[in-house]
Amino acid sequence: MIPYGKHSLSQDEIEVVKDVLENGWLTQGPKVGEFEQAISEFVGSPYSCAVTNATSALHLSYLALGANSQTVVWVPANTFVASSNAAAMCGSKIEFLDIDLKTGSTTPELLKLKLNESKASNTLPDIVCIVHFAGHPVNMKEVQKLAEEYKFRVIEDASHAIGSTYTCGSYVGSCKYSDLTVFSFHPVKIITTGEGGMITGKSKALVDRCRVLRSHGIDRDLHSRGDSWEFDQTLLGYNYRMTDIQAALGLVQTSKISSFVLKRNAIADRYISEINRDLIDLILPIENTVSSYHLFPIIVERRKEVFCTLRKKGIGVSVHYRPVYLNTYYRSMGFREGSCPNAESFYAGEISLPIFPDLTYDEQSYIINELNRACITRF
Repeated sequence: MIPYGKHSLSQDEIEVVKDVLENGWLTQGPKVGEFEQAISEFVGSPYSCAVTNATSALHLSYLALGANSQTVVWVPANTFVASSNAAAMCGSKIEFLDIDLKTGSTTPELLKLKLNESKASNTLPDIVCIVHFAGHPVNMKEVQKLAEEYKFRVIEDASHAIGSTYTCGSYVGSCKYSDLTVFSFHPVKIITTGEGGMITGKSKALVDRCRVLRSHGIDRDLHSRGDSWEFDQTLLGYNYRMTDIQAALGLVQTSKISSFVLKRNAIADRYISEINRDLIDLILPIENTVSSYHLFPIIVERRKEVFCTLRKKGIGVSVHYRPVYLNTYYRSMGFREGSCPNAESFYAGEISLPIFPDLTYDEQSYIINELNRACITRF
């Protein structure tokens, strides 16, 4: 089976992990700080905080922005459940944003429509989470203008998007237009640490708060103010620390982000040129941006038949995503069909094709041929 996503590791990664196992700290050592610095330097953010995964990164980001039971958080309907679950873990009230059918993401235009409606009913959000679906950057400059006008904070869920750039050329994660950005290093993402996540930000205070929260709420700065064994728990925190083993792996992977993104874009370009676009709609990034192409999503008719045909042919297609509010947990909160019509229509036809750096030319040829054939076939 050709998977829809797969990590790319070499002997370089094996050697650095081996070195940590043989000679270094396994956790709470220097590699985590080095990895944080490497990510900050790559994306152009002043501060970074490495954590166990993107879900914990989202959780800490919401908490750092003050999320609690009185907070209203808006999240796109087309995303993995963690984007909203992390806010629900803070006790916050969740509302879902509809998406643009051409990009699979919430746009500033759709956001503004909902903001205007909510202003009339005095139900504006405190925090908006913007998801860069498939690695395609949203127009964050316009989102920032709305944030300033309507007084809400912004988190970018960039779990798909390390290596992507905005229209201005800045990397996603620079937080040029947001308060905090979250990355995922799951094995199918652009780079991997096995599991792992990162928070980037331009505010030292916000990222420092995330650092304290990730380690039981303990303030280790007391080491510089008193006896070396002293610490103080200043907040109710969590054990969301990344290990040095993961960070060492991440350091090598970070050096490969640009090459991985180039390979993914080359694969995407071939899909774009050879897929039968009379039968298949493509979900593409907006102009003047660079996508990391974590996913290559398409929209087809008779999705179930096409999906099953491709799976039987050994092609590991996937679907991204069922609108979050249609899951049983959110239905129990009162959400129903019709909340976000575009997200539901998108889900009905979406298939994600395999895309990863080590996908071979022949494998992609096979995928394209079988996909075009499946979309022509009358079931």
